[in-house]
Amino acid sequence: MKRMNRIISTILLAGMLLSLGGCGNNASGNGEPLADGEPVDVSMAVWNFTEPNGNEVGERIVEKVRNDFGINIQVVSVTMADYREKISTLAASDSLPDLFVADGWDNKIEFKKFVDQGLIRSIPKEMYSKYPNLNKVMEKYSYEAMPDGEMYHIPRDDRVDSDINGNPIGLYYRKDWAEALGYTNLDEPMTTSELGQFLTDIAQKDPDGNGKADTYGMGNGMNNGMGFFYDLIYPMFGYRPWVMEDGAWKYGFISESSKNATKWLHDLYLSGGLDPEFVLSDETKMREKMSTGVIGVMPYNMNRSNAKLFRTQYFEKINPDKNINDVIGFLPLPTMEDGTRNSMPKTYWSCTMISSKVDDEKLDRILKFLDWMCSVDGYIYGTWGEEGKDYEVVDGEYRTLLKNADGTPVTFNMAGTFMVFANIGSWHLDGIPGAVDSTVIPWDDEADKNLVETYWPYNYPVEFTRYLMTPELADFDADLWAQQELVKIIMKSTDFEADWQQFVDTLYTEYNLEAVTNEVNEAAQEAGIEWTPYK
Repeated sequence: MKRMNRIISTILLAGMLLSLGGCGNNASGNGEPLADGEPVDVSMAVWNFTEPNGNEVGERIVEKVRNDFGINIQVVSVTMADYREKISTLAASDSLPDLFVADGWDNKIEFKKFVDQGLIRSIPKEMYSKYPNLNKVMEKYSYEAMPDGEMYHIPRDDRVDSDINGNPIGLYYRKDWAEALGYTNLDEPMTTSELGQFLTDIAQKDPDGNGKADTYGMGNGMNNGMGFFYDLIYPMFGYRPWVMEDGAWKYGFISESSKNATKWLHDLYLSGGLDPEFVLSDETKMREKMSTGVIGVMPYNMNRSNAKLFRTQYFEKINPDKNINDVIGFLPLPTMEDGTRNSMPKTYWSCTMISSKVDDEKLDRILKFLDWMCSVDGYIYGTWGEEGKDYEVVDGEYRTLLKNADGTPVTFNMAGTFMVFANIGSWHLDGIPGAVDSTVIPWDDEADKNLVETYWPYNYPVEFTRYLMTPELADFDADLWAQQELVKIIMKSTDFEADWQQFVDTLYTEYNLEAVTNEVNEAAQEAGIEWTPYK
């Protein structure tokens, strides 16, 4: 869901920096109380928000939000691991927080249910358009409006300052192992078959030279469904949520592209090219395995911020005597066998929803706050704190003045009780213009450059049938089941063709796929949605 090329001129960037400085009257981050009424309580369920309980940084954030935006933050504790269950429970008892994080379009069944049941409210254009940063995000994804034309969610965009974006997942690889195996020109994209051979070689040819069969080709970070396989590997083979085959739209998971991806992963699993523990591995375990020398390729967020996180929190801690430039590199997006490429346009993941019990006055304060959190000033405060107290600027670079109890330097956003405060409006995955992070190194920049230049030009179009909200499609709750079944085939199949056919048949018999397919084809034709070839 992103544009194809990153083109930001110096003039546009300068103009943007001027416009991002604040969020409106009485909310410019100057610490002066609002003049238009007493603070109001706003309950928030955001990952890793916890009560300050005396934490100095947390208390300062609470005070600033109260003074600048007239909002008393009321914490509803959720984590990334339990937020889906907790939000569903709160929704069932009609006690949703005023503001909460949710999957949005990634969970269209629950999203539509919230709207239909009147649990969340629309975000009117006449309200969000007053705030330049928020307006830019909402307009970018306006095609996600519900059938009534209203937006019921606020996307937590990766790069709010930019008109382009793309799937943040790319392939990291062990450069040292590749060189030991004779792979010397991996700056050029491999085909999927070449990648499969590379991963098998890692598993079978002892790339670390220890004389043991203890290495595997590729790992995975499992989450809901099949993890990064869904974000990267299936699209690599041409998967889209709906695919045009034989002149008609077909559900993506039963398409030839999905079948090819499943067979490729199944063969890898049998050869050792796939970590046999991938189904038990989360992102943390995968990053540890990459750093300790268990896997040779890792599908993971390749933007600057996450590259830095992997480097500093995993690789350098585990390998203090190694230079990451010598060990870890980045693979370009592989091609299909015909030379074309395909990548999922994962514009953002997660969104903010607002309870229907929030009136316009309270919503306006929330929108002011989120607009500021999307701005340069909001990002700088959320990440670095107050200049002179929490950070200093040296030769244009931001350097923290804070330290942990053990004396280790720590940034403002990691020292408090609101661990993702800087990301509450936008993920800011590539940082933000105007705030040069002194802890970023050229390796981090190289990762981000590879992502933007070799993955993003191959995103498939955004205006696609997964955004059709037709009755049958809106109730078609098969995606999670399909992913789980495909994982079973990858790991357990002894007769791939038979198991694949049974998978397809079950979707038709148990999930009403024929009616859904007919409806999608009719709706796509009516909406004028056309198939766009691979690039």
